[in-house]
This record gives sequence, C-alpha cells and structure tokens, in this order.
Amino acid sequence: MLAALRDRGYDVAAVGNVGGGMDAIQFDADGTITGATCWRAHRSPIGGGFARMGRGSGRTRGGAEPRSAVCLAF
Repeated sequence: MLAALRDRGYDVAAVGNVGGGMDAIQFDADGTITGATCWRAHRSPIGGGFARMGRGSGRTRGGAEPRSAVCLAF
C-alpha cells in the first residue's frame, strides 16, 4: 500500500502508533463510496448522499454545467 501511494505522488511514512482521531473516505471506480471513522475520537459515520445539480436547479452559478455533489457526515 505504501509503495502504491508513493507511486501516485503521495508523501507517506509507516509509523508504529498514531494519536488522535482518523477518518477515511474511499471513492471506487463504480461510484461506491465507503467511509470509516475512529470511534476513539467520538465520531461515527452516520450517512451520505449524492445529488446531481443542473441548470435551473438553483444550485449552480451563472448557468454552469451540471455537476455532482457528495455529502458525508461524521
């Protein structure tokens, strides 16, 4: 995993212990979104949503092309 991340340009390091809370969101090629969070930091993944925003929806500025939005709550 570390080598794959380095190959993609990420600066990563293996450590023995990590302090504090951590969250992760994975976006798969098929559109699946998976989230995880650290229970020790008093956070819990509670939901997610997907919205397609387009012209006339009142959610774009200046007639911009439709785009997608993802909202995840932790």
